[in-house]
Amino acid sequence: MKKYSFYAIFLILAFIILLASSMYAKNEPEQAGSVKISPGMELKQVGTVNRLVPIGTKVVDKNGLVTTESMGEYVARRFIETGKRFDTIENTLARVKTTLEGLQQEIDRLQKLSELLLQRINSPQAEEGQ
Repeated sequence: MKKYSFYAIFLILAFIILLASSMYAKNEPEQAGSVKISPGMELKQVGTVNRLVPIGTKVVDKNGLVTTESMGEYVARRFIETGKRFDTIENTLARVKTTLEGLQQEIDRLQKLSELLLQRINSPQAEEGQ
């Protein structure tokens, strides 16, 4: 009887370890070493399907048919997005440039005013001293 209980406990533990390791492998394929992800790539999961695609690629599940956008669509979309970002940056830089030019003009005006004030302050003292 002791012999059978030892085998039963051993089989139960082995089954639990096997079940836990298979669940871990399904949830973490990149950690388990089964998938090597190159720089610029990402692993996207749609349903039960894993796809290794360039970062930012759209993966769509249409009634069980998993598709990714073509390389041409991906490149065109990313190019358009990048162009929009550059336009935003250029507009922001133009506003910053205008603001800095206005600030520089104000600094120049204040400098001239301070020089005039210093001259007025110093000129009565020079007259009193004579």
